[in-house]
Amino acid sequence: MPPQRDDGQVIDRGIGAWVAACPDLELVARPAFGCVVFRFREARLNEAVPKALFASGRAVVGHTVVRGAACVKLTLCNPEISEEDVAALLRMIVDCGRTV
Repeated sequence: MPPQRDDGQVIDRGIGAWVAACPDLELVARPAFGCVVFRFREARLNEAVPKALFASGRAVVGHTVVRGAACVKLTLCNPEISEEDVAALLRMIVDCGRTV
């Protein structure tokens, strides 16, 4: 039986690369097990964006505190999610940060 691809690790790497390449965001920790923690460089957005997305019904995005700083947290549990889905979600988060 050929080795199976671990899609979770592929998506984790893709998220990390996307966040690292985005000038509005900073990766807080290396993504693992479908969990990614990052923050907007503009601190006020780290709480405002998850609240705005939830209030609009577009997405449920978590927020947390790491080393005293507010951060955004994504927990991806859907085994059917694709890299394209994650990229679209990250674009939505960044776009919301630019309009909130």
